[in-house]
Amino acid sequence: MGLWQDISSLLTERDVRSILVSCHRNADPDAISSAYGLKKLIQEWSPHIDQVEIVVDGFNEVSKRVMNAYPEITVKDDIVSEPDVFILVDVNNIGHVGRLGEHISKSSRPVVIIDHHVSQGLHHQNADIIFTDEEASSTSEIICSLYESFGKNPSQKVATIMLIGIIYDSKRFSIVGKRAFRAASYLVDAGADYQNALSVLRHPIERSEKIARLKAAQRSRIAEIDGWIISLSEVSSFGASACRGLMDLGADAAVVSSDKKKLKRVSARSTSRFCKNTGVNLAKVMEKVGVELGGSGGGHATAATVSGMEDAEKAEKLVLRYIQEMIRETKE
Repeated sequence: MGLWQDISSLLTERDVRSILVSCHRNADPDAISSAYGLKKLIQEWSPHIDQVEIVVDGFNEVSKRVMNAYPEITVKDDIVSEPDVFILVDVNNIGHVGRLGEHISKSSRPVVIIDHHVSQGLHHQNADIIFTDEEASSTSEIICSLYESFGKNPSQKVATIMLIGIIYDSKRFSIVGKRAFRAASYLVDAGADYQNALSVLRHPIERSEKIARLKAAQRSRIAEIDGWIISLSEVSSFGASACRGLMDLGADAAVVSSDKKKLKRVSARSTSRFCKNTGVNLAKVMEKVGVELGGSGGGHATAATVSGMEDAEKAEKLVLRYIQEMIRETKE
């Protein structure tokens, strides 16, 4: 059976009345968009389900803009009552869900996982359904395919919200295959407002983020491996943005540590050319670092993060070491 058939069978067989949809902590627009798109699809398919709530352990600044633009996206920050089913989107590691993860792990309720990140082999061991499509550019793209399986188009607003998720995670269609374009076309045909989706995501860099980027450049250290330039730095916040800034200056890859409430976070970004020619998959690098240091890491081949460690300097050195090892393995 297909994914939608698997989900609908689970909901029907267990006479599900309440569902909690969650995603990774510090949720980005793809996580929020896919969660909301799935919520609306379930409500459309099964009116007998009394409650479908989205609960998230924080979200990033871009997601805040999306939710301000679309106030119908309601998100809670904690579990009020035990649902009949948990559905996790845009995350395949229970450790990345944040403080909700412990509750989900201890619960006897069924768990469904829908994701597109590199599989890490750390899924919730009792998950009833696990669907990971690494070929998809975003989880919103997967939810889009569920609508097609259901045989009903999303509303204009839902289509626009899911299009925002695809645009965001594909870096404005710069790292996608033809399936992403097909999904975007499907959503536009359903009424998605492409220009509005772009305007929600488009924003001038604010002062605090500019300062973080400039400080990252000021503190930058350079490591050169087989001719590839890797920039390392540290900031108090906006680590991912600082990585992008360092790459704009010419780095092939960037690794930036930042302080998140005492436990450290290390962000890494690379160009598609670096990834293709070196074989370095940053998601796998961050996963290994997380396992070794007791944190949790993962993401995409060219954009990944590890968090929850106490020693950012050690994490940074490990990231650089694993990058070097992957480059050597590719050469052999």
